[in-house]
Amino acid sequence: MSRDMTILQCFWKVTKMAIPSVIGMLLYLFVQLSSTYFIGNLNDPVLLAGVGMGNMLINVLCFAVV
Repeated sequence: MSRDMTILQCFWKVTKMAIPSVIGMLLYLFVQLSSTYFIGNLNDPVLLAGVGMGNMLINVLCFAVV
């Protein structure tokens, strides 16, 4: 990177690099929502609690590393 880069140019460069990560996180959010929806239709509160705890655990452990 050149030293005479403006703040706006730097912002767009970082934004372009972050787009794949943002898309991946949005897709993973869709997976979590769909699994919660389908398990919720089984009307079993134990299964729904398990899916909720699993989603929370993955969010805390995996996204903290990334």
